Amino acid sequence: MKVLRQPMKRGCYPDVFTYTTLIEAICKESGVGQAMKLLDEMRSNGCEPVVVTYNVLIKGMCTEGRLDDAIKFLNNMPSYGGQPNTITCNTILRSLCSIGRWVDAEKLLSGMMGKVDTAVEILDQLSTTGCSPVSITYNTVIGGLVKDGRTERAFKLLYEMQEKGLKPDIVTYSSLLDGLCREGKVDEAIQFFNNFVRLGLRPNAMIYISLMLGLSKAGQTDRAIDFMVDMVSKNCQPTESSYMIRIRGIASEGLVKEALELLEELCSRGLVKKNPAKQLLSRRR
Repeated sequence: MKVLRQPMKRGCYPDVFTYTTLIEAICKESGVGQAMKLLDEMRSNGCEPVVVTYNVLIKGMCTEGRLDDAIKFLNNMPSYGGQPNTITCNTILRSLCSIGRWVDAEKLLSGMMGKVDTAVEILDQLSTTGCSPVSITYNTVIGGLVKDGRTERAFKLLYEMQEKGLKPDIVTYSSLLDGLCREGKVDEAIQFFNNFVRLGLRPNAMIYISLMLGLSKAGQTDRAIDFMVDMVSKNCQPTESSYMIRIRGIASEGLVKEALELLEELCSRGLVKKNPAKQLLSRRR
């Protein structure tokens, strides 16, 4: 830092590029602790860091094995006036994956689901840099794509998983089936359902309810009831609250008639209490 003193005495202050270059050099030579002091000096001299500056520091933390500090720094970046980019997140994710901290990697990706394209890009980069994601990481991004209405892209990740020898689980299939139902592709959803059942996977209650919701929205309440009967016959019975979540979903989309028809059938089987549910639905009319 002595290099800066003389020019600064003459009123010549370094720009953001110079500071960032020096911070990177100090990270390598003296460690992130010393580099952070220069960051403070940079700010006090009225020179605002940019995302590249922060990325240099995060890379330094990861290199030193200070991953928890890197994650904390990432989370605080907006308060510093910086927004993380793909490189920021990718640096931490690669470090987490390299030491098998997959749960933390999943949490980081989950926090990015508001920026699904960034999450997909990072997943691609992880795959091409020798850091192979596991199923839990793929499931996180697949779920985000489905919620974003991009089920077709989510299916491409399913095929990518299979090509890499990763085995999709019930969470993977549940997200994708829900996506098909959300998009009104109920015939494709049923075919997909039959395919993974043939693979030996046992559907859970939420998968059945997704199908029932999709069929009800498509005006195929009778088929929805058939799946309900199949679900109950296989001792796969959700709680009343699970049923009501789906019934509210149907009603909230203006399909009150379909919701009531499904509700009547559920009530007749003693699966849902009639009066509170009807009162709830009647308020939505």
